Amino acid sequence: VGEQFIGRIVNPLGEIMDGLGPLKPDAMYPIFIDAPSILERKELSRTLETGLKVVDAMIPVGFGQRELILGDKMTGKTTICTDTILNQKNTGVLCIYCAIGKSYSALSKVVQLFLDHDCFEYSCIVAALASAPPGQLYLAPYVACAIAEYFLHKGKHVFIAFDDFTKHAWSY
Repeated sequence: VGEQFIGRIVNPLGEIMDGLGPLKPDAMYPIFIDAPSILERKELSRTLETGLKVVDAMIPVGFGQRELILGDKMTGKTTICTDTILNQKNTGVLCIYCAIGKSYSALSKVVQLFLDHDCFEYSCIVAALASAPPGQLYLAPYVACAIAEYFLHKGKHVFIAFDDFTKHAWSY
């Protein structure tokens, strides 16, 4: 984990996938750790603005809160995640997009969207493509969480999107 992960695309083993040269981590974080107890957590006091007026008005998402986006295929779940990341520009929120079992072409569309909107200034992508071994599909969300926790422990706000947990469940 480390600051150099921002702006990069890595696989669950920490290997670069973007061809932008070597990546030097600042620290090693465990990927299987216990979540803090309810009593250790702070109460919700600030909302994360997704940029989607309907979501922000009806279901405000608080910092530290977990939300699950459920829906059938092709209903816009990925769009909600990517639009939320696009909306975090200049907010100080770091974003991690975790692609689990996506095809290369689907990941390419997200990468191009991030490039077009300069999202890599405050984002990184952890990707286990559909062609990856099941072990990487299984590890991807844990690795993304470890990267997020590094920044969390540095006092930064982090938004993390897991896309798609169905592929993770299959590998599990």
